[in-house]
Amino acid sequence: MTDDCDQKPKFYGQEVRDQHALAIGRIAMAWNELHEVLAEIFGYLFNENDYGLALTAWHSLASDAAQREMLRAVAAVRLKDDRRAAMKSIGL
Repeated sequence: MTDDCDQKPKFYGQEVRDQHALAIGRIAMAWNELHEVLAEIFGYLFNENDYGLALTAWHSLASDAAQREMLRAVAAVRLKDDRRAAMKSIGL
């Protein structure tokens, strides 16, 4: 049981701001999850023995855009004839 004085006061628009903050947090988490999947795809483009090394290279880049570009470049070389279909299937 809580007293009325134990609850923090709500500011004008606070509920809407809280909802927006929650939505933004979910978007950020989904973006990170997407890039982890792209990292796995990147790793699978290499030999099994080099998977860890590939992920090390992936995570060494600070920019998501640079990571995606590196994935495109490696996929273009590794997939050759199947490049267009494979890249289209993963949304690149």
